[in-house]
Amino acid sequence: VANGNALQGLVPMELGGLQYLRQLDLSNNKLEGGIPPDLEAMARLACLNLSENFLAGPVPFSAGFVERLGPGLDLRGNPGLCVPASLGDTGYSGLLLLLSGDAADSAKKISCT
Repeated sequence: VANGNALQGLVPMELGGLQYLRQLDLSNNKLEGGIPPDLEAMARLACLNLSENFLAGPVPFSAGFVERLGPGLDLRGNPGLCVPASLGDTGYSGLLLLLSGDAADSAKKISCT
């Protein structure tokens, strides 16, 4: 847990190698860039909180990973993140709420174009 520590820079892709980690909370920092797709390799991960940073780009996770984490995945407060068509087509509308934190936000606003 490293939330609220004013961490800066990119999310290290090496975190994906932490196979036994169950919770990763990097919320409320100053992390930027994209989310490393390697995080999906964390087989035992049950909670991933990257909220309130400056992350941008498409969410790199598969629909299965997003559904497995469900409410344990928090990406709110990263206005540069977007939902790629590959996830939007799965019908997993919960990801839209995990990005926006507000049911009033439209899918168009956070979909990758």
